[in-house]
Amino acid sequence: MEHSHLIKLLQRTLSPSDAEALTAIRKANQYLKACDESWETVFRLSPEVDQRVSSERVSDPRQEVFEMVHRTLNLGEGFLREIRRANRK
Repeated sequence: MEHSHLIKLLQRTLSPSDAEALTAIRKANQYLKACDESWETVFRLSPEVDQRVSSERVSDPRQEVFEMVHRTLNLGEGFLREIRRANRK
């Protein structure tokens, strides 16, 4: 599974157009199915990471989600820069 493709689809769910957002989530679901994956496997944390995330306090919920996705997908710095750049747009 190519995570960058899934991320692009999920970014489209932020569209003010309900039709575009709905289409994006449906395409993401289709992509996961084609890759024989599920949302559960994409976002599943190991028990060790889950415990660490649960014990951390983050004031910005968006940052908390970002950190959880980063840990879950074990993403590199290049990907992190790409996400941060997308968040600034």
